[in-house]
Parts: sequence; structure tokens; C-alpha cells
Amino acid sequence: MAFGFAAAFVGDWFLAIRGSGVSTSGFLCGVAAFACAHLIWSAANWRESKVEWKALPVVLLPLVGFFVIRVRGNIPDAALAACAAYAVVSAVSLAVAVGTRRWFYALGIGCLVLSDVFIACRFVRAPHWGSLVVPVYLAALALVMLAVNRETAVIVAQRDAIQAL
Repeated sequence: MAFGFAAAFVGDWFLAIRGSGVSTSGFLCGVAAFACAHLIWSAANWRESKVEWKALPVVLLPLVGFFVIRVRGNIPDAALAACAAYAVVSAVSLAVAVGTRRWFYALGIGCLVLSDVFIACRFVRAPHWGSLVVPVYLAALALVMLAVNRETAVIVAQRDAIQAL
């Protein structure tokens, strides 16, 4: 999970700190880093998840539709392709998260997806949604960290109980 946070930090560096514009390679690197974060988190939770494949089209169709219908024409084709691929990865990540039945984690991943939609709203002449990006993104990271912390506490308690035997 720590590697997922590291990948998210790299994405933040390219997109938030460095401020890479949508038509730059930095933007593509940032999107790729965030996709890696989702992939790492999904891989870390895959075994424990009964992946909710039914949730996938519920999330994926509106996301991809939003990017194809609303965002297309407002950003370069390479950025649109990267965002569409990222939408697929993040939708799968959400399906895995929901399948874990760890609700802080699932809610955190859901907030990440929502913050990405708010970011995309900036490109479709709906900038007022952009003001929600930072609070929703920070809530997402806090919820994922809380889920990791709770999971760590359970593992430590189990280890202590075994050692006490």
C-alpha cells in the first residue's frame, strides 16, 4: 500500500506541484503515476477482494461516457486517451475496493474517482466543481490511510494473540 501512496505522490508532483499542463508529457506522466497507484492498491487487495464486477459498468460507463462526450475536444487526443485508460483503471480499482468490504478503503477509492471527475470538470467549462478537488482528494487519502491503519491494527492484534498462546 505504501508504494501506492508513493505513486500518488509522483502523480501529485507532476500535476499539482509542477503544474504540468494538459498538453505536456508531464500531464501524461502524472496520469500514469495515478494509474499505477490504483493498480498497486488493487494488486495489494486482490486476494482479499470478492471483486464487485457488477459495480464496474455502473462506474465505468458514466466515467468513459463523460470523457468521450464532454471532455473530448477540450483536451488533446493523447491526454484524452490517457484519461480514458485511467478511468478504466480507476473503475476496476473501485470494484476491487468495494469487494474488500473494507468500507473506509472503498469510500476512499470512491472519493479519488470523484475528485478526478471534479478535475475533469475544469476542462468542460464547469470550473466551479474544481473547488471541490482538494477537499475530496484529501478526504480520499485520509480514508485510504485510515483503512490501512485499521488493517495494520488488526494484523498486530492477531499477531499478539498468537504470540500469547
